[in-house]
Amino acid sequence: MQDHTDDSAAGKADCDTNKPEPHRPPMPRFTWRLTYAYQEDNIRLLSSLRVQMVAPGSTGAAPTQGQTGNWLEVRGAQDELLHHRALPELIQHDREVFTNEPGRSMHRVPVKRVQGEFEVLVPEMPGGESITVHGHPPGTRRTDAAKVLARTSFKELMREPTTLR
Repeated sequence: MQDHTDDSAAGKADCDTNKPEPHRPPMPRFTWRLTYAYQEDNIRLLSSLRVQMVAPGSTGAAPTQGQTGNWLEVRGAQDELLHHRALPELIQHDREVFTNEPGRSMHRVPVKRVQGEFEVLVPEMPGGESITVHGHPPGTRRTDAAKVLARTSFKELMREPTTLR
């Protein structure tokens, strides 16, 4: 007995799966580990290290002007956004404190001296020109629009990929 099923649909499906995928830029194979130090309003690049690893990818929608929060951006020569990623709170303005006060078991109190370090992982992107870290500088509230905390160029990093302590 001969099978008379129509194989044209199956053949068409096979052809469709052979279509090339839309162009996707390759994942960067190098990442910059940047360590920043802050003391009150002074934020500076403390060290930079180029490592062979894939950095975390972009998260969520691209940031907009007036937005709150913390994030990093990689921008190209025409100031186009190439990469962005949300970051945790970078600068510790306050600390959690636990008390035995009725109705107030935990609350936040401002730190006496705002100082510390934070680290970000930045992909080395083709066409990447600059890295910008956005967040809340000392003296601002988390509900205020984020400001530029640090700006670094990839050219600067390539000249001095070392510890700058």
